[in-house]
Amino acid sequence: MNMNIKQTSYIAIFVFIVMNIVYTQSSQHSGLPMPQVKLLENEIHIPFTIDPSFPVPVIQVKINGQDSARFVVDTGMSGTILVRKELADRMKFKVIGHAMAGDASKKNMKKVQLIEVDSLIVEELVISNIISITMDANADHIASIPSNLDGILGMQLFSNYILTIDYPNKEIILQKDLSDNDSRKDFIPYNYENNAIEISVDVSNQNISLLVDTGHRGTITLPMSYSTKLPLSETLKPFGKSATVTNTYTREKSKIKGLVNIAGNTILNPPIVFADEHSPNLLGFGILEHFRISIDQLNKLIRFSRESTKPIKNVKLIAEKIL
Repeated sequence: MNMNIKQTSYIAIFVFIVMNIVYTQSSQHSGLPMPQVKLLENEIHIPFTIDPSFPVPVIQVKINGQDSARFVVDTGMSGTILVRKELADRMKFKVIGHAMAGDASKKNMKKVQLIEVDSLIVEELVISNIISITMDANADHIASIPSNLDGILGMQLFSNYILTIDYPNKEIILQKDLSDNDSRKDFIPYNYENNAIEISVDVSNQNISLLVDTGHRGTITLPMSYSTKLPLSETLKPFGKSATVTNTYTREKSKIKGLVNIAGNTILNPPIVFADEHSPNLLGFGILEHFRISIDQLNKLIRFSRESTKPIKNVKLIAEKIL
């Protein structure tokens, strides 16, 4: 690790989005093969942990029936699985090809290795016949993430199930379908843009499309041009940098003067971050942590539920530091 980068503060988006994947082993492939995914029960509950300094949902995964590893469940990753290169090298996974990957800006796309993994097992969820991306990120990104995070489980893995990320109770719920006493009436439609879940959010009476990203530890992050379009209650202040696997962004922070509305839920004067103009619009942990988020990919529906109907106050913006 380059120790000089400790002079600057970074926030990691632990592979915000892996997109535009091109499987280069054969010209017949236009994407990665889907692994076999089996849910052995109609509904399973998987506990997750959140490190206060790196607040992303992390679950325990058994790899190839032996080693236990810590994987992030990341709604900002559209693909299936990413294995950190240190783990791939240690377990001597076979390299079978290459792909191009990057973040939502589509800038500085990077050639990455594809590896074979026999299986990942999480509770009663069994994933097999896996072709996974493995890669080294840029130095800023590597410096920002805990060394004991081994990989990412992306949204495509759960495309045939109802995925619920219950932040208040710290558990992932997977269902083959909604239970009899549940319904889709509280769900709202989402768009599948930039290979990620995109919803329309009312930010001080302006409808803005945001990518729902459990791998992002911010609140709302927008390109800098929005800083002159939205009412702010504080002057802009430098807020370090953010790093994805391929890019590093400069950032400034402020506070929204007014309300944010997400699917009927009101948030009062939340902190907001503005980044470089080509950075993506993100909805991250600082706001998501208040919700039980259910995603129905087959019907492109999402639900934000919580016990209280009162407005959400005192939204936190996590301070960054090199980990």
